[in-house]
Amino acid sequence: MIPSILFIDELDEIVTNTYGEITDLQKKTLQTLLTEIDGLNGSEGVIVIATCNHKSNIPEALLRSGRIEKHMTLGMPSYDARCKIFNLYMSKHQMLDSIDRELLAKKSNGLTGADINNLTNEVLLECKSLNSTPTLDDFERYIPVVLFKDI
Repeated sequence: MIPSILFIDELDEIVTNTYGEITDLQKKTLQTLLTEIDGLNGSEGVIVIATCNHKSNIPEALLRSGRIEKHMTLGMPSYDARCKIFNLYMSKHQMLDSIDRELLAKKSNGLTGADINNLTNEVLLECKSLNSTPTLDDFERYIPVVLFKDI
């Protein structure tokens, strides 16, 4: 249906693995994706947007003209953005109202929005299992865990 936006999240995970290698299933997926995107060329009003974590893992065939040709790199959230992200995720839980979100935003440089969501969830899960109320110390303890999870 036109107009349409086709959104593909984590494209690099769909068409390659962590090491940039391609499995048979990923080859088939890539070929199907290329065929479908090529079929959109004559469709005005259709926009394809894809996200990825590692652009270097995206096959060149997807990046050529007429396919996914415009690229944008987003940096880590600023202090103000982290404040807003903490407010977004923490406002869903009344028990977190007393936590200083501005102080958390200062201490969480290097965390993405998804990391902040994970941090909030980790603290909530731990406190639920211990039957305790979350504190700023709980968040501070989990920041390195979330920040260095992939190392």
